[in-house]
Amino acid sequence: MSPLSDEQNTDWQRGQWLSPIYVLMLAVAATLMGMLLGGALIAAWENMTGTDNQAILRTITENNTPAARHWLRSTNLLAHLLTFTVAALATAWWAFRHDWASNLGLSRRPSLGKLAAALSFILLTMPWVQLTYWLNKHLPLPQPLADMEAQTGEMIKALLVMEHPVELWYMLLVIALAPAVGEELLFRGIVQTQIQRLQRSPHLAVWATALLFSAIHFQFAGFLPRMLLGAVLGYLFLWTGSLWTSIAAHFTVNASQVLAQYFIGADLESVEEKLNFITLAWPCLLVLPVLWWLGAVLRKPEVERVAP
Repeated sequence: MSPLSDEQNTDWQRGQWLSPIYVLMLAVAATLMGMLLGGALIAAWENMTGTDNQAILRTITENNTPAARHWLRSTNLLAHLLTFTVAALATAWWAFRHDWASNLGLSRRPSLGKLAAALSFILLTMPWVQLTYWLNKHLPLPQPLADMEAQTGEMIKALLVMEHPVELWYMLLVIALAPAVGEELLFRGIVQTQIQRLQRSPHLAVWATALLFSAIHFQFAGFLPRMLLGAVLGYLFLWTGSLWTSIAAHFTVNASQVLAQYFIGADLESVEEKLNFITLAWPCLLVLPVLWWLGAVLRKPEVERVAP
């Protein structure tokens, strides 16, 4: 084994000896700065184009035009990139310098077999996600929260209207790819890793990160299924040691939802309305043996493959 260079040794020491609390606080600061910068850039964009973002938000359900959808998707993409992707990368570079990719879990790439197992695993957890969503929807909410949730749901439904293939591709970028990269960099690459360093408990790190992952979306009707999804992504990262695995899995879930909305649309909504606990529970039981087997496959060590 060749000795570390002075630069590599310094990076290694930073990664090993920096306090996890310091790294987490740095991530919070970077996220807030990214959020503020995104808001400032959107405000400047509004002034330059004479667009009223709040008016579009208020009227999107009644005035659902391609131009309004494009504007909201674009501003959402800009805000998301700065709040998650840029903030996570800035945190990793500042904390770990040249070793940032390794500390985020990006230097190890999964084999095709492990990647296929991971994607199969997360797709087979969808019955469980759907069941928790059904249960979550039946939990009582205070009226102000219920009203806010209904308004958010109507806005999301309006944004999911796709009348042209170009809108589909743009939605895959905004809803599937950008969140898969940015949220996995921040939550699994930084938050989960640092909580695990702090508490020495991988399971606590996975579930604490999943809780934060769900809470930051501020959607109460989807809190439990999103937390479950976050935990699955966390375990995929934990089992494979590669952030590429959780990024690919996150993208697969989000992209499948966009594609289902595009090709099925209203029919999908009518099917969901007919679901009940029994029709949702039995598929959950059927997939359990396969999930158990896939989990064993994913936990099995393999020869490390380092990304070029």
